[in-house]
Amino acid sequence: MKNMSRITKVIMPVAGLGKRLRPLTLKTPKALVPVMGRPLLDYILEEAHESGLSEAFLVVSPQHKTQFESYIEKNKERFKKLRFKILVQREALGNGQAVLEGAKIANGEPMAVRFCDDILIHEKPALKSLIDLFRIHGAPIFVLERVPKILIPHYGVVAVRRKLTPLLHEVSRVVEKPNVRELLGTEGLSNLAVVGAYVITPSVVEHLKRVAPFAPPLGDALPITLGFHHELAEGKKVYGWEFPGKRLDCGTLEGLKKAEEFLKSITPGK
Repeated sequence: MKNMSRITKVIMPVAGLGKRLRPLTLKTPKALVPVMGRPLLDYILEEAHESGLSEAFLVVSPQHKTQFESYIEKNKERFKKLRFKILVQREALGNGQAVLEGAKIANGEPMAVRFCDDILIHEKPALKSLIDLFRIHGAPIFVLERVPKILIPHYGVVAVRRKLTPLLHEVSRVVEKPNVRELLGTEGLSNLAVVGAYVITPSVVEHLKRVAPFAPPLGDALPITLGFHHELAEGKKVYGWEFPGKRLDCGTLEGLKKAEEFLKSITPGK
């Protein structure tokens, strides 16, 4: 039986075209757009490295494969504890499909998943905190952040069954980008949004595999949150950890500018 408490692998879906970051992404992949002179991917790899992970699977688009290969060749000495594998996502069918690409070589183990849109700043790496909580509770878990109610339709948000600690929530529902009807009709739906970092189990992967053939062929067809939705539908536990640090949303030009300003403000000599 596999050790279900030991996390060694992280999937990093970096195949997105970054339309909201144009013109910066016309020639550069979103994950390689710089903030404070460092590609976004740098911050995420640093977090994974400091969290004790040993394998990083980068899921890339075909047109950007060479650029990521070049990045890894130049930076592998800085992340000596990480072994890299580049996987190509042939079709842009959503972040859940990118996770399935990484899961193909994960040997049925629980894994971390980390997106590059969010830089998560805290004294302890966010992935390390998630992994530690997973070891205690043995169930899928992701990072949560409270967002203004007006922004709820732009996120996957949760309903909370119970609060275990001030920051740890047992989740009862996950709704991806709810519309007005879902906001009114989902009992207890909160303003706690799912952001950027996860630990998933093989059963979450299996749920994504089962629904993938029925996903529509356009847009964010297979969001990772569908895996958690079906996990909960089977009566299994899913947890959300409310992030106590600073989240920098780098998915838009405005967010990128704010991230740059914040990092300058906390960087000595800048």
